[in-house]
Amino acid sequence: MRYAIHNHGPEDKLYPNAESIYNLIKNLDERVGICFDMGHNKRDGRDSVADFQKFAKRIFDMHLKM
Repeated sequence: MRYAIHNHGPEDKLYPNAESIYNLIKNLDERVGICFDMGHNKRDGRDSVADFQKFAKRIFDMHLKM
């Protein structure tokens, strides 16, 4: 079973963006990953496309905003 942590933007001090999650899980079992929310990631001042590419192997789910 895989488990993914969802990022919630700048007001979330623990998981504001994909990189913050990756830094916490990078040494854990590869079944622990990221539920990547592009909108929250962007609100935190990140380049969501670049972060998607950078962390793609650990992204198990996505939330897209239009």
